Amino acid sequence: MEQTTQVNDQYSGRSVSVEDVIYPTTSDEVRNLVLRASAMKKPLYFVSGGRNWGYGSGLPVQDGSTLISLEKMNQIISFDRELGVIEIEPGVTQGQLERYLDENGLNYYVPNTGAGPDGTIVGNALERGFGMAPIENHAQGLLCVDGFLADGTPYQSALSEVNPKLGSCFPMGIGPSLDAFIPQSSWLVVTKAKVQLIRRTEVCDVMILPFARHEFGQVADLLQQLSARIDLPTGGFKILNQRQLQHTLNDLPDVVRRFTPRSDWTLAFFIRSSKRLRRPICSEVAQIIKDLKFDQHCSRWSDGKIGRAQKLVSLLPSSWRSLLQTPLIDLAELHRLGDGRTSMIGHKILKPEHGLLWLSPLCPLSSKDIGALTRIVDRWERMSADNKLPFQIATQTWTVLNQRTIALVLPLLFPLGTPLDFIHKSYAHMLEELRQHGFSPYRFPSDTMPYVTEMIAPRYFSLIQRIENALDPDRVINAHRYHA
Repeated sequence: MEQTTQVNDQYSGRSVSVEDVIYPTTSDEVRNLVLRASAMKKPLYFVSGGRNWGYGSGLPVQDGSTLISLEKMNQIISFDRELGVIEIEPGVTQGQLERYLDENGLNYYVPNTGAGPDGTIVGNALERGFGMAPIENHAQGLLCVDGFLADGTPYQSALSEVNPKLGSCFPMGIGPSLDAFIPQSSWLVVTKAKVQLIRRTEVCDVMILPFARHEFGQVADLLQQLSARIDLPTGGFKILNQRQLQHTLNDLPDVVRRFTPRSDWTLAFFIRSSKRLRRPICSEVAQIIKDLKFDQHCSRWSDGKIGRAQKLVSLLPSSWRSLLQTPLIDLAELHRLGDGRTSMIGHKILKPEHGLLWLSPLCPLSSKDIGALTRIVDRWERMSADNKLPFQIATQTWTVLNQRTIALVLPLLFPLGTPLDFIHKSYAHMLEELRQHGFSPYRFPSDTMPYVTEMIAPRYFSLIQRIENALDPDRVINAHRYHA
């Protein structure tokens, strides 16, 4: 146990006072902490590792909780080779799972993010995080969980009580599905989870399609077609903004610029298949893209092709090499992300002198709605340039969540030392503008929780509050997380 009074979030500049920071190592310790807190009516705030950077990291929503970090509960309990189901504790990280799979010759994708090897698997799934490797929406990979309610009552998914293996096969269980109510909730502390892993394919190619802004409508059509085609093993769709890269490329010699993307946007997605099917699948995808009449061609990059390009660049003169290495490193990290390995691509935006908040609104996958949301972001960027907003929008990344939904992920940078009241009011202003136009983020930083229930779906969150008050009347577990 470590005595402390303040815990800080280096990414927001925010600090919260806590009574203690405790690192349990077993489920029994967790239950004893919950029982003691329930008897004393003292709030506990649980985090899997506290690395939810940009969303509040490991900070409680308000002062006065005891912070419980589950990072030392990091055992990989078992792996069912037949079903591809792994049972883990909440502190297991992406890097730890990748090492376990490699060391045991298990050829499966890691449910990863761009946050690097230290992000936890269970914590990200419970916050409905997403990545580019199958299964992209990580909450859908949660099959069944064990944990404790606020009064210490053990929780176990329905069919797991009948047969643990059966619980891994059919996560909906019997009767009402309480497991579906666990992600982004505050009524249960999860101490163990089974997660579905997907077997790695022989081929994993990243497809790169540069496009201009006026082609966003064609991109929406392409994404709908590729997402709906169950006979095409495509996935991990992501649209990347390239304005910062473009400024660098403009300085390259013409002979080098011929081989670099020259559009402000790039669509990246993955083809995962057997070697035998690679060629016909790529031909079919290429034909769909050709029929939509894009200005530029789509290129295909395998892990081996990226490696060969990096070797070739290493032979160039130093002035060219330094300019081309960064895009290739980014491409390699992007490929690792789609290939289900740990990737540091998300760390590019971090700056030691800046704080960070994420804003990630959901958007229907239609050209009209994408255009409306893009115009809102354009307006925010003009306000930022005029110092009417404290944020710099570092990049824009669109990620397809299903064949109907795309999420725009915006990292908002601000100078550390900016008054937090200004930060919070500006963020709330952006949330309100999104709401007025029919958009909403899929998750919120802990800093903004006081605004959420008042601004976003107030009737829904009022019902959530009634349900969670019934399960946790003294608000022992993660007080004020998604309810007032």
